[in-house]
Amino acid sequence: KRDILSVAVFTCLISLRARKNGLEHLPEDIGLLTNLKALDVSKNDIRWLPPSFSNLISLTTADLSNNQIFEISHGIANCTSLTDL
Repeated sequence: KRDILSVAVFTCLISLRARKNGLEHLPEDIGLLTNLKALDVSKNDIRWLPPSFSNLISLTTADLSNNQIFEISHGIANCTSLTDL
C-alpha cells in the first residue's frame, strides 16, 4: 500500500486528486493545505482522517467515497466552507 508522506511543501495547492492509489491514510500535515478547495481521495484504503483535516478551512468539496472510513471526527465542523462531502 502507499502513503502520501508529506504535503507541507504544497501549501498553495488548491486541488488534490489522488484517487485509486491504494492510500491507507492521509498525512498528518494535510492540515497545512489551508488553500485547498477540492480533495479527491476516493477509491483508496483510507481508514481515518488525521485531526489536522479540520484545518482545511477553504475546502469546499471532498470525495472520500469508497474508502474504509467508518467515523468522521467532530473537528470536520471547522471546515465551514465544505459543501460537498
